[in-house]
Amino acid sequence: RAVARRRRQFAAVSRDLNQIFFDFPFTVPEYFALVTRALIVLEGIALTGDPDFDLFQSAYPYAARHATALFGKRQLAQMLGEATSAAAAAAARNDEVDVGAATASVRRSSQLVQLSSQ
Repeated sequence: RAVARRRRQFAAVSRDLNQIFFDFPFTVPEYFALVTRALIVLEGIALTGDPDFDLFQSAYPYAARHATALFGKRQLAQMLGEATSAAAAAAARNDEVDVGAATASVRRSSQLVQLSSQ
């Protein structure tokens, strides 16, 4: 049951990323596919040893620190609030994924990253 849930979660994330890459043509480093494949393999190994392993929960502490360093606490809180609102709206409509809200958040995040690197 946990593995089926993880597969649905991965499929949803994959669909979101595919839509974002289609809507916002940008390039990623060539090694991106290799890193993604390595993460999938490592998650499979971890799930073999611990069926309750959650890659997203494991990565959260690092991602939170990195996002805080990149955006600052105030901007990160605002972005998380927007994402939470979008997720709640999608859940209220019984949508599995709200791609429009996700792409809008990515657009704002990309703008912030560009501004911070100038």
